[in-house]
Amino acid sequence: MDDLLRLAVEEDASDVHLSVGAPPTLRIRGQLSKLEVPPLTPEDTEQLARGITSEANWRRVVEEGTVDFGIPFKDKNRFRVSVYRQKGFFGSVLRLIPKTLKTLKEIGLPPVVEGDGQALEVGRFLYDSRTSTNRLRVQSLPQSSSCA
Repeated sequence: MDDLLRLAVEEDASDVHLSVGAPPTLRIRGQLSKLEVPPLTPEDTEQLARGITSEANWRRVVEEGTVDFGIPFKDKNRFRVSVYRQKGFFGSVLRLIPKTLKTLKEIGLPPVVEGDGQALEVGRFLYDSRTSTNRLRVQSLPQSSSCA
């Protein structure tokens, strides 16, 4: 797993996908890139997932079918991890958490949300970024809405 995570950091991958029947796959700038290694077996995916999952979290994935948690990597990076059971097999998706926040322009927000937001007609808005589709949605919320 360390080699996979190191490669993800070096290649600036946003995600590492580990599923039965496919080689480990990196998402780099929105594109899936399969590593040139043999497809993972059920034993491979379970061993990789168990290697980064605490005993308590492993019980949750076995009992509930999924668990999400974070892990540090090499004292410099963090990954958000989702371990799941699908069709009787274990799989994992690990998302590299960026070290720095991107600017509004870098994440594609329209100019209307820059500055103090006074150009907006309502006082609250919701940012919904789905990195798997590389799309961004900005939605105005009514004044009475609460965001937690």
